[in-house]
Amino acid sequence: MPSPAKKEAFTVRTRIEGELHMPKVTGAKSLWIIGPLAVAGSILWTSAADAATLYVAKNGSDASNGCKTQATPCGTIAHGIAAMAGGDTLIIGDGTYAESIAHMPGGSPGAYTTIRAANDWGVTIDGSAFPDTFMNGITVGYNHYVEVRGFHVKMNQATPNNQPVIVVSSDHVKIRRCSASHAPTTGNAASFSIGPSSSYVLVEESHSYGGARYQFLVYQSDHVVVRQSVARSDYWNGSLQCAGFVNYDSVATGWQNNIVLDSDTAHCSGALYGGFFNENKSDYAPDTSQTLQGNIVLNVQAFFAGDLDWVVSGTRSIQDMVIWGSSGGYYANQGPGVTASVNAERMTVGGITGRYDGPNGGAAWGTGFSVYGAVQNTLTSSILTRNSSLGIADYTSSDYNAFFGNGANGGGAHTASMGPHDRTDDVVNASLRYLPRIEPGSPLKTAGKAGGQIGAEIMVKIGVSGTLHGEPGWNQATTEPLWPFPNEDQIRKGMASYSGPGAAGARGFATGNSLDGTPQTLTKYVWEYLGHRIPSEVYGPGGGVAPDAGTGGPGASDAGTGGPGASDAGAGSPGSNEAGAVPPGTSGGGANPDGTNPDGTIAAGNGGGCNVATRPDSGGATTLAGLFALFALVVVRLRRVPCRAR
Repeated sequence: MPSPAKKEAFTVRTRIEGELHMPKVTGAKSLWIIGPLAVAGSILWTSAADAATLYVAKNGSDASNGCKTQATPCGTIAHGIAAMAGGDTLIIGDGTYAESIAHMPGGSPGAYTTIRAANDWGVTIDGSAFPDTFMNGITVGYNHYVEVRGFHVKMNQATPNNQPVIVVSSDHVKIRRCSASHAPTTGNAASFSIGPSSSYVLVEESHSYGGARYQFLVYQSDHVVVRQSVARSDYWNGSLQCAGFVNYDSVATGWQNNIVLDSDTAHCSGALYGGFFNENKSDYAPDTSQTLQGNIVLNVQAFFAGDLDWVVSGTRSIQDMVIWGSSGGYYANQGPGVTASVNAERMTVGGITGRYDGPNGGAAWGTGFSVYGAVQNTLTSSILTRNSSLGIADYTSSDYNAFFGNGANGGGAHTASMGPHDRTDDVVNASLRYLPRIEPGSPLKTAGKAGGQIGAEIMVKIGVSGTLHGEPGWNQATTEPLWPFPNEDQIRKGMASYSGPGAAGARGFATGNSLDGTPQTLTKYVWEYLGHRIPSEVYGPGGGVAPDAGTGGPGASDAGTGGPGASDAGAGSPGSNEAGAVPPGTSGGGANPDGTNPDGTIAAGNGGGCNVATRPDSGGATTLAGLFALFALVVVRLRRVPCRAR
């Protein structure tokens, strides 16, 4: 049984107007709020008609300046904010500002107070020289009806008390098209920290890298939506666990079209628990109900799982989710609080390495989907393929799913078994060429429950842009294409530029070329992960996809050997683990190390050397590279490894 790193309550500390306050947070045992925040804005709400637009620029001046015209801007953000009234808009010109965004007045339902960059990501908030006194890059505190848009926040990894973006005790807040890097690598920090005691918050089209315990954290809050955002864990040197997207004692959280990728527990000293991670403390949250729609976990070598639903309370609704190339798939068990219910449909889970070892999070290792404990659950219309131990495990209730190329399709400490409409014939190869979709006209397109498809379909944006939880269209599939992924050039540029401790910034999707020989993009990386060239229609005419010189037509693999990411454990290919080492026990039944055939299709039979059904004494060759991989896990103080030769 794995021995997880010590878990500790996430606390937020801020100081309000220079005085120490200890506001009561319902259900919290002890939570100190001590740091530079502004008390909520105007009591008398203003209308949009009353609002003004103010300006700040690097060549501006604060002297006797009300910031009222673009021709005569103020020179500092602080002066511009001080000149605002509730509902005003402050536009900040391009450049780097060594000051924080805080103390803004509150807006009203019809007139948000808005602070935005003149050009998205044209403004950098540089907190690298901030004193370590709880001075954050962007702070929305004790406020309401505020929108912040278009900023990159760069902090100092050595200042554990300062965070890039924080929203605390506030409601109706929108953080849009912002990015964060170089968050603290010790202490208890998140890049985007929502909570405590915040409601109706939106984080949209944002990304985070280069530090932090958690990249996106929703903490002791409610009705928060995180949409179309990207997380990558590069380095965490604290003693506690780290993760990408985290729900911590929060209820009614919505996760929509998010991507967490290219992260490895080797660079998290307290163990990377998962791409997604749910925590539920018995002293606070009786209900952590959430919805997950259209999310992707790709090449996340977590200690536990791609999605570690550690202790579920309330409902968990999962639709159209991809977990691929991780050390564990999805894992859930009952937590403190109300009775748990997990309902998942149209998932695509594959390329999961390791050896099943329940109970605790080890039930996710090498396994596509595990519900450990008698939790009400359904898994329908999903693909579970190329998982080295098990397709499903324990108390998973399965039906209308497609299994192929797993070590065994079902098993575990409490053996999960196939449902009456599950299928195990080889229809996956013809149906699954690209992770975001099931091929039109393929066998799985209409084989699911009620004639729907089997497998994830992540093709359009979920949620109308800018909508908060509960607003019209907030959780509906739109007609707007998700691909090319929003702001992918900016995301790649920022992540590739990271040069701090831990993993190199230029790795995975942030380096090299795609299968057509053109520079890699986030979209191409995701679409080509199974080894087939991206269809030209994804980018549209003139969209940057080179003509296919091969004979396979659009989407065919030029090399015919799997391409980037097809060899999940291969050495040196994009999408493999960072060291290029083959984890022990991941050799498959095909000619390639991951169990695929030379043409990139999935081999029948044994999906890997960690077949829990047989548990051979020598269940996988221990290569020199494998020993180095084991040594890396020892360095981060993990007591067990997901898969080991026996």
